[in-house]
Amino acid sequence: MASELSSQIKARLTERFATKEEYKRSKLELETRNRRLEKEKIDIQSNLETELDRRSSDWSVKLERFQSEEQRLRERVRELAEQNVAFQREIALLQSYKVDATSRIKSLELQK
Repeated sequence: MASELSSQIKARLTERFATKEEYKRSKLELETRNRRLEKEKIDIQSNLETELDRRSSDWSVKLERFQSEEQRLRERVRELAEQNVAFQREIALLQSYKVDATSRIKSLELQK
């Protein structure tokens, strides 16, 4: 009976030792996997930040270009408006000359 009990104790100790070794191996494997995943996460974050910076820079350049074009167009609209006002004044002046000339012609025709 003592031999049987001794065998059972040895079997339990062997099983316990094997379980501890399995636990250590599983824990090490889990830690290794966690480190690898953490490294992948950091790499992905870095790549995303780089891409975000690149796209942000692209959009900043585009915005600057659009704002410059908008300013150029506003200046052109202002120039055209000033030119339009000048043409309107010139037309009004020419019309008054026409009215004066027509009046003079009629006046001269009446004097004949």
